[in-house]
Amino acid sequence: MKEEVGCWEVAAKVKDLKAAGVKAGAKKTAVVPVKAVPVAKAVPPAKSVPPPSKPVPSKPAPPVKATQKATEIDKTGTAQAPKTQGTTKPTSKKTSTATSKNTTPKASNVSLSKTKSLSITLKQIPTLPMYETSIGLARAISRKVGFIEDQSGPKDLRIPPLVETITTHYNHAIKSKPGAHDAYIELGALLERKVSIRAAADCCAAFPFRDFRSGGGTDPGQDDLYLYTELGRCFMKEKRYKEVLLVDCLVAEGRAMGMPCLGKYVEALDAAGESKLLMQVYAGVSKRPVDHPDLQAFFKSRYWT
Repeated sequence: MKEEVGCWEVAAKVKDLKAAGVKAGAKKTAVVPVKAVPVAKAVPPAKSVPPPSKPVPSKPAPPVKATQKATEIDKTGTAQAPKTQGTTKPTSKKTSTATSKNTTPKASNVSLSKTKSLSITLKQIPTLPMYETSIGLARAISRKVGFIEDQSGPKDLRIPPLVETITTHYNHAIKSKPGAHDAYIELGALLERKVSIRAAADCCAAFPFRDFRSGGGTDPGQDDLYLYTELGRCFMKEKRYKEVLLVDCLVAEGRAMGMPCLGKYVEALDAAGESKLLMQVYAGVSKRPVDHPDLQAFFKSRYWT
């Protein structure tokens, strides 16, 4: 009986619930399907961090030398802080001043050394005088003339203006240093080839020769002798027998190489009737006066007196 009564009670409760849930005359509404929300992945639990240990008391770092700091700054370009464990003590004023002395003035010292070296090199460059610069330019342009002659011949139109510039440079060199032989010799050779032999003779005759015949002077040196021989050759070739320097040229050449080397000149002068000039030449080579008895006998034998 008790079991049947319990079943009837349960059935009655179910009916009461259905009657209460659905009201009389209520309309049924359509149920909208709802999309299922994706379930987020489970985040793994964070690892437990062990509690921080007690800080170990650090020993003070050894003092860094100033040179070591300067090398670190030079390599990297920036000052690096010293690596120490734990806390470090503040640096003293002495170390800071040492680093400042060894780091900052170094760049200025380098720049000063560079400027000093530049000034020294500029001072060491020699300033060439007028003679050397002029004769150097003349030699360079004369080489250019030689190249032009080799390529296109001596009748090239570019050669005459270059010869004029060469002569001007040689004249500047002669004015700046009148006693230099090279300018006269080189200019005379150039004028003989490009202008005329008379111009070459005038150039060599402008040299300030010293008087070696009067007063027992010494014989001319090699450079003077070269100019004397070139000048005498030009005078004899041009038949300029009345030139005052012709006697000196022949005397200098006769003293250096002997009278036999003057045989051609003696014949030419004897044929031209220049007996007085020949007597002066013989007297000058023998270092005797013209009226010496030995020379007078020789002159009579040659019919010069």
